[in-house]
Amino acid sequence: MQGDPAGFVLYIRSGRVKLSVVLEAGEEHAVSFVEAGDFIGEEATSKPNLLRIAAATAVGPCIAVTIQRPEMIHLLESDFALSSFFLATILAKNLRAQAALVDQLSN
Repeated sequence: MQGDPAGFVLYIRSGRVKLSVVLEAGEEHAVSFVEAGDFIGEEATSKPNLLRIAAATAVGPCIAVTIQRPEMIHLLESDFALSSFFLATILAKNLRAQAALVDQLSN
C-alpha cells in the first residue's frame, strides 16, 4: 500500500493490477495499469527503507510472485538473464508511463 515500506518486488504472472495514489484530500487517482509479465515495487531494489509511492490493487483474478528485497538483490547480482529481463521490463513500463503523461498533458 501507499506509504508502506518497500521491502519486496512483485512479479505479475497473470491478471491486471491498478497502480494508484491517494492525495491528501482523500481522492484516489489511477496512475497506471500493469499486466502479466510486469514487475511492480521495483523501488525496493534501489535502497533500503524507501516507502511505496503508490498502491497496487488487482483488477480481477491475479497471480503475483512476491520476491523479498534481499532475495531480489541476490538474484539481480547473480542471474544475468533475470537482470536483463528486469531492466527491460522496468524501462518499458517507464516509457509507457512517460507516453501516458505526455498524452494527458496534451489533452
